[in-house]
Amino acid sequence: MRLEMDTFKINQIIFSDKTCLNNGVLEINREELINFLMEDKTFSEAGIEIVCPGENARIVHVIDAVEPRFKDGDTAPYAGVDSPVGQLGDGVTYRMEDVAVLTSCEFPLTRHGGLNIVRDSVLDMGGPAGPITPFSSTINVVCTLKLQPEWMRTGTNSR
Repeated sequence: MRLEMDTFKINQIIFSDKTCLNNGVLEINREELINFLMEDKTFSEAGIEIVCPGENARIVHVIDAVEPRFKDGDTAPYAGVDSPVGQLGDGVTYRMEDVAVLTSCEFPLTRHGGLNIVRDSVLDMGGPAGPITPFSSTINVVCTLKLQPEWMRTGTNSR
């Protein structure tokens, strides 16, 4: 087993009628990606936004951030997330430099003893708080998700 990593430098991300990489420009089919996200019945709504470094933007309810990676062929880049847990390393894993995929979703507060625990954060892309996070310097594909009403009431799926 040999781990190999290759990098694609991404200069710009745009919405297009197809998803592809063309001379440093990542084109994303917004509707196709939204339809993929909506296959998860946990969500009642989904949207996609592109937020660039230096924009006067604040991203709220940030739950997670990942660097986009993929592998050619049948091997998944994130074992245990998008495939069964297993050993990875055969073949080349490709990463997209200067890009992050963020999920933004309002979760109900969790009670821990007498405290309500917040499970999300805020990301400023500019201004004095911008330099605090590395994600203010990446081009961010933000997946905005809304939970089904039963998840918002209880924090769990009551079905």
